Amino acid sequence: MQLLDNINYPSDLKKLSKAQLPQLCQEIRDFFIRKVLENGGHFSANL
Repeated sequence: MQLLDNINYPSDLKKLSKAQLPQLCQEIRDFFIRKVLENGGHFSANL
């Protein structure tokens, strides 16, 4: 995770370009999937 590791505050999000947002979204999806697989559970289908 390249972008997500550098997000600590809302202001960090504002520093990203529009071109970086799809990558950030993918990193967030991957993070959620990995955590659900590690811990069990269910998440919404729209992720």
